[in-house]
Amino acid sequence: MHISLTMNVDNAAFKGENMVPEIVRILRKLADDIDTNGVRGMKLRDVNGNTSGSGRLTAKPVLS
Repeated sequence: MHISLTMNVDNAAFKGENMVPEIVRILRKLADDIDTNGVRGMKLRDVNGNTSGSGRLTAKPVLS
């Protein structure tokens, strides 16, 4: 299995010194959501409520 995450950090929630703390906040929330609900419908939202990214779980072949 493979989890892909895409995040757009080109908005006000990520400006200046807010970038790293906001990314950390979003990833922690995602981890909590996965722990509670499992892996499904991973929509990432910034502190302002804007959709800032998404994630997906896919089956990926194992290369030997």
